[in-house]
Amino acid sequence: MSSSVATPSTMTEQHFEIKAGPRGLGAYATALVKPGALLLAEPPLLRINTDYYFKFDIEALFAALPPSKQEIYLSLSSAHGQPRDWYPSKIHPAVSSEERKRIKEQHAARRGKDKSILSVFMTNAMDTGDGAAVFERASRFNHCCVPNASFAWNEKLGVETIYATKEIEPGEVS
Repeated sequence: MSSSVATPSTMTEQHFEIKAGPRGLGAYATALVKPGALLLAEPPLLRINTDYYFKFDIEALFAALPPSKQEIYLSLSSAHGQPRDWYPSKIHPAVSSEERKRIKEQHAARRGKDKSILSVFMTNAMDTGDGAAVFERASRFNHCCVPNASFAWNEKLGVETIYATKEIEPGEVS
């Protein structure tokens, strides 16, 4: 691993690598990263321009991807197989039938025994202001409670940006 210091003007993807870790694939620093350094600016792999989506919407976007991008998408993590009791067993009667369908689809994807296109989306989607998107590399970055990086959607450029919020040591999960 390199011992050079990455600065905001020099930080590129060469300063992190995607590799296997204890919880699957993750982004690991390959050089010392200073706070404020740009780690990544990445366009979406799959994006929906609404925060009110159904299983069909995500599956249609997935079907429109070239096979190589579908393979990348399906290689991302999925939080399927969650216990039934993590989700409410009833939906309030005032909820519209359309919203009821959407809630049931999302709960089924989380509780399903198999990975699905929707479960991958729900596990990896990041806010894009007017919707959400999944990213090939940004989805591999750490999303912990005490992060060392900050994620932000840049609408003007159409990219997810990730900046270091504290010093990141070589080999540390970004």
